[in-house]
Amino acid sequence: RASIDAPSCGVCEKSVYAAEDIILHEVHYHKICFKCQTCEQPIRMIKTAQSLHRKPYCEDHYRRMLLETGNKAEFGGEGAVGHKTSKSATPTRQIEVKSDQCGVCSKVVYVMEVIKLEGQSYHKLCFKCQVCHQPIRIIKTAQSIDGLPYCEDHYKQVQLEAGSTAHITEKKALKTAGITMNVAVEKCSTCDESVYTKEKVSFHGSIYHKKCFACEFCKQPIRMIKNAQSIKGRPYCSDHYKQVLGESGGQAELQA
Repeated sequence: RASIDAPSCGVCEKSVYAAEDIILHEVHYHKICFKCQTCEQPIRMIKTAQSLHRKPYCEDHYRRMLLETGNKAEFGGEGAVGHKTSKSATPTRQIEVKSDQCGVCSKVVYVMEVIKLEGQSYHKLCFKCQVCHQPIRIIKTAQSIDGLPYCEDHYKQVQLEAGSTAHITEKKALKTAGITMNVAVEKCSTCDESVYTKEKVSFHGSIYHKKCFACEFCKQPIRMIKNAQSIKGRPYCSDHYKQVLGESGGQAELQA
């Protein structure tokens, strides 16, 4: 318990002496105890700290706590929530704590974690393509359908499945400017599925997914196009190209 001469810490309730004393809203704290009670990060600047029930909070998590219990709070000086106002206290002002809702998980999004796309807010962790679930690192490459984010390739794929035209917002132009365009997508010669730029391999006039570009004989992926050979337009590794030609007794020039 605190000694008679020393005040007690608002967090650990042990004695606080002058060399380690921080005072916020007339409550004393040890320097090591003066951290946000939610994220447990040290609060470096007293003016950014807030207090609830004698416990310190960083400004962001203070607002979160208020949103969970109600949407209005008094800010400023000695008049913070839960503390009596002294005669010399700084006049308080009432503000409304506003927050956005994530377009993916529908939970509250705060300033420190918000990403905005076409007027919709998202958590950084939720801002990923709804098809491949890969994080979208560059906002200008993202597209939105019904308020959900998509990478550029899968945005086109979803639009093609729904119809042949897509309305694409040009990120570098005015937000209100849009263009309608036909999206032409090539088909893989092996699986007959759509092939997009990031996964495309071109070989002797045919298009393949990288994962589908394999030897027709041994089915092993062909990592380097220069090592592939063609028979009737189909890819073969060098070894099996020679084997197939030898078995058929055919003569052909090696096609790189």
